Order: sequence, then structure tokens, then C-alpha cells
Amino acid sequence: MPKILVVDDDRAVQTMLVDLLEERGYEVDTSRNGRQALERLREGDIDLLLLDVLIPHINGFALLEQLRSDADLTELPVIMMSGIYRSRNHRSEMAQRFGVIEYLDKPLQPTQLLSLVEDAVGAGKKRRRSTERDEVSAVEEVPHIERSSAAPLSPREERLVEPEAREEKAEVEAAAREEFKQSAFVLQGSIKKTPVAPVLGKLWRQKETGALLLRNDKVKKIIYMDAGEVVAVKSNLVSECLGRLLVRERLISADQCTESIKRMKSSGKRQGQVLVEMNVVTDKNLQFGLEMQLETKLFEVFLWDAGEYRFNSSIAPEMRDGVQIEWRGGALVVEGIRRAFDETRLRSLMVPILDVPLTYRDPQIDLRGLRFTKLELDALQQMRDGRTTRELLGTMPLDPPDALRVIYSLIALDLIIPRT
Repeated sequence: MPKILVVDDDRAVQTMLVDLLEERGYEVDTSRNGRQALERLREGDIDLLLLDVLIPHINGFALLEQLRSDADLTELPVIMMSGIYRSRNHRSEMAQRFGVIEYLDKPLQPTQLLSLVEDAVGAGKKRRRSTERDEVSAVEEVPHIERSSAAPLSPREERLVEPEAREEKAEVEAAAREEFKQSAFVLQGSIKKTPVAPVLGKLWRQKETGALLLRNDKVKKIIYMDAGEVVAVKSNLVSECLGRLLVRERLISADQCTESIKRMKSSGKRQGQVLVEMNVVTDKNLQFGLEMQLETKLFEVFLWDAGEYRFNSSIAPEMRDGVQIEWRGGALVVEGIRRAFDETRLRSLMVPILDVPLTYRDPQIDLRGLRFTKLELDALQQMRDGRTTRELLGTMPLDPPDALRVIYSLIALDLIIPRT
């Protein structure tokens, strides 16, 4: 039977659609965010995409643009769903520009949806990529985040930077000078020698409270932690401001962003509040944007391969009301490695200890809270004290890059230790 990918970050909607479609004999996969969905679609065996608009990382509109620019996915049937964007303009644009079969309002009508699914995929259609494309994708498909840049913004980009972002930049620069002066911090060092992932992993394991300064050339970020949990992130990159991210994700236009900044300056209100009052975004849109901004600031540092870090436990964590990172504790480090560490980088880190025996710090540790996939958790059952990474690569039921990532994640979290 045809295989359908359901992309929605609402678990209740996911479960409903999976049950509905599997009852009709369809094979169903799920994804909760745009980046994960794109990776899954590039595997080439999906016959129909059911796509929600408001999803993390890459929203539905932006994901469609990427699909239609991919020669192997230009003809993929797509049905869109949304509980937010209900205007005729959205329906018309999706149909004309991207060939979307239908644009459905939530709550969905099961009978209508099943009829559309049957028309879209038929009783036995299958789309398969060529062997050549599969071979290329096996090498190319790695998690990716665009590196942010400290280069000056263009005049057009400058118009999209709200005063809040400039104030935050000044705060970060001042804190870096005054609160992280060179001293005998408990945790400090070179990111080239110790990447950000194990630094955050150690802070999580030790349940530290304070602030972590990360500096890479002119870029500075401060991660605030409370009992090992990341609660806030500040950055001196104005390019990571809320307005520019909302424009990039097509949640607002550049003109709407510029107008909101003008109203901010005259009213003294925060940009999010102004955008809601302008009826440009809903409260849910705004919450999504703020969470996306936090993720952008945070996960970008996992890519850094140079710079320095300093942790000051005397700084009280600054929490932002109502905005939390989706990943908690050790799961955040696992997700950061999943997004930012490709096979080349993993191998460079793991080669020195390929033949070093590994041991669990606590054999009874419960790994389920780290949000590994079921396949990864099953693979971890193959790990035994004393086995080396090289031996594990030959026994774990994972592709070598995935096995390396899982093993490195546990090392970064200080849950397994190389017996050097």
C-alpha cells in the first residue's frame, strides 16, 4: 500500500491521523518538524505528504518551497492542513505555486480527508527514486543548520532589526566584559579542544546553575542554566532577532516587520505584543516564533569548532516568561548533536578512542528521557561494558554515522566513559 508521511507537531493530531489512515491499510510515518520531514522525504519512498503549516524549524510554507526545488520531489502529492491560516489567498497561492492538492482547515473532516488521500495516491501507486539518486543521498543527507554571521547587515536587513535585539547585543557585550573577566572559573577552556556539546553535557550532569559565555571571534552568546537546564539564551547577533526570523519563516512580511518596529519605538511595547495588536500574528504564531528564536540562538553554537567557553556559577539565571526550549536536560544535547554533527566531524572526534573500551558511569541509567528513537534505544541494548566503539559499530543495528552519533552523545553527556 502507499506510504504517507504525516507532519504535525501536535501529538494528538498525529495519533488521530495515523489511526485513521492505518485502518484503511495505508503505511504511515510521522515527523514533528520541517527539518526532520525534509530528511525523511529525501529517502524517496513517500507517496503522499500531509503537511501542517505551523511546525518547528522549517514551517510548512518554507518546506514546500524546498520540496518543489528538488527534482525528485517536485511531483510529490501534498495535502496541507492548518488551524491558523484559513484565508483564500493561502489556498490559492499553495495551489498555483506548489500544486497542493487541497488546503484543509482544522479540525479535519475524516471523510473528506480519506477521499482526497485515495484520489492522490490510488490503490497501489509507489514513487521510487533511481538507484543513482539513493547512492548520492546516502552521502549528502546530514543534519544542517546555517551558520550565523557577524558580518554587517545590508540596509534592507537593518530595517528588520527591532530595538530589543540591539539592547540584547549591548547587554551581552557588557556582560562578556564585566561578568566573565579572565579568572579561575570552575569550567573554562577551548571549544576547539572541547566542543559545546560535552560542555553543556557536563553542566547538565552536575546540575549547575549560572551562566555560560561562549565566544567565537566576534560572536558572543550567554546560555543561562538552572539546575542543569537551559532556561534562556542571549546573543550579540542582531541577525537572530525575532522580526527577521518571522520574515524568514514567512509568518510576516518585511513591510509588516518594519511597521511593527516603528510602532514599538512610539509605544515602548515589545515587538511581539505590537504584532499581535496589528492582527499580523496570533498569540500561537508569536509563541512559535519566540520558541524558534530561542532554538536558533541555542543550536547554532553546536556547530562551532573554535572559540572559548567560560561558566560563571555566581550569575543568577535570567528566565524569559512563557518561552521554553522543547528539549530538556540531556535530550537537548542529544538534539544538538543530531542537528550539527555530520559523519566527518563525528569520525574526527571518535578516531582517537575507536579502540578504547567504554563503560557506563551508571549501568542502571534510564536513557528514555534523552529522546532517542526506538531504533536507537534498541541499538543501545547492544552496548556492554568493555566494548570499544569499533566493536560496537560492527554489532549495533544502525548505520555507522548514526551509531557514532549515539555513542558520542552518551560520551558528551558523561554517561559512558572511555577507559583511557
